[in-house]
Amino acid sequence: MLIGVFTGRTKSIGLNKGTMMPLAALICGSFVRNPLLKIPLMLYGGASLFNRIGQESLSEYRASQNTSSSVQYKRYEDEELDKRLKDPHIEGNVLLVDIDNIPRLVTLPQSVVNAYNRGILPINAIANRVLAKADQSSLTNQQTQENTSERFELKRDREQVRGIR
Repeated sequence: MLIGVFTGRTKSIGLNKGTMMPLAALICGSFVRNPLLKIPLMLYGGASLFNRIGQESLSEYRASQNTSSSVQYKRYEDEELDKRLKDPHIEGNVLLVDIDNIPRLVTLPQSVVNAYNRGILPINAIANRVLAKADQSSLTNQQTQENTSERFELKRDREQVRGIR
């Protein structure tokens, strides 16, 4: 890292305003004998330079990733909003919607939010799919509760049969 600073191999690290303080802290820390001063100086200098180089390499990596892969989304047509839904809107990655006059917050995956922001996925389609999933989930919960109550009743009957004889 320090060789890259002095040879100029790295783009953001050089002898400029942003790197002079960390370099000075490293050099000062190498000559100080008091460990209460030496450790913070060396940590500050090294961590600052390490962070700067890490951010530079991450930005290069992100730039190479964004240009090589672009996501293709299937285009959905706008559809009529279900009568049970009212006033759906998206804030960040959260869908705010009233289902049967009960306000709901639904966290959406980032891919859905990206498709919505690009205009490929209309909000009515998202809200209708959320309603379908909520109905399916509530049906599954009802079946689970019914099965649980049936199992409880069967177990209770067996316990009564095994009573004292």
